[in-house]
Amino acid sequence: MMRDDSIFLKKVFSLFVLFLLFALPLTPGPTALAQERTLSFGSGSVGATWYYAIGGLTQTIKDDIKGFKVSVRATGGSVENLRLMAKDQIDFAWAHAGNIYDAWNGVGIFDGKPKNQNFRMVARAYGSEHTIICLGDGKIKRLADLKGKKVQMGPPGSGTSVNTENVFKALGLFGEIKPVYMNASDAVSALGDGKIQGLGQSAGPAASITSLATLKKIYMVPLTKSEVKIITEKYPFYSSGSVMANMYPGNVPPTEIPSIWFQVYWIAHKDAPDGYVYDTLKASFSEKNKPSLIKVHRYFKKLAPELDKMAGLKIPLHPGAEKFWKDQGLSIPAAIRSK
Repeated sequence: MMRDDSIFLKKVFSLFVLFLLFALPLTPGPTALAQERTLSFGSGSVGATWYYAIGGLTQTIKDDIKGFKVSVRATGGSVENLRLMAKDQIDFAWAHAGNIYDAWNGVGIFDGKPKNQNFRMVARAYGSEHTIICLGDGKIKRLADLKGKKVQMGPPGSGTSVNTENVFKALGLFGEIKPVYMNASDAVSALGDGKIQGLGQSAGPAASITSLATLKKIYMVPLTKSEVKIITEKYPFYSSGSVMANMYPGNVPPTEIPSIWFQVYWIAHKDAPDGYVYDTLKASFSEKNKPSLIKVHRYFKKLAPELDKMAGLKIPLHPGAEKFWKDQGLSIPAAIRSK
């Protein structure tokens, strides 16, 4: 009997082991990973639009995928997000196309530094305008009027600061102004108090500028078509576009004005679990979640794959993102297929 019992127990144990092998994943699933630690989503500085927009996005993901732990992390913005990704300190981020290209190839603002290829592409977050904002007291009507004056480039380490620098550099005005770098909320306060005379703003409406516009008249400096052409020829990752009318209280601007446009992409750390990336995209692009995301910010009207535009960067998709887009019936351009 002891021998029969032993054989019986061995069979039961073997069946139990087989059950575990087939029932449990070989590697921790995304929910398990999220329960072990909180994954971070790099955004922008407190008071900037990215901080609030990505805060809404992470909340939507948490509400949709029970048990996931993901939080918005305040950062300097696009450039700092790429630096943090290189140091394995964040899992997701938004970043400007030009900054992404420079980081991957070790050129431009990342010239002389090791190539940062710690990230993979996920989706296009949005495309939007870059503007220069002043007080509406009539003293500044065109960019050249800012010569000799203090102009906020953007928060340190932000894509906004790079965009503002590029505008003034392309037009030969960077050496004529006094550039300063502050976080978004401090810069808006400084503009309202007359401590600076202009500030660069990538995308809008920005909550802090909307608040200022309810107290003081502001003015969005229009670029001429020839200025837009000069900037886009020097920096081909920009395109020509316009600023929508009535973006801020007080009908600023009352009509559309010429501007440069830039693309912002969602990126993920290369080691982010495939299933987690897949599920966050599924939550973010769900039709049931779209209305609540758009209420957070108009950015989310523009959330899209845009794989053909992304292909110009020649940076591969994250495998989790590639699987998601394939499941949506999209063709993956050869230049961005996951390696």
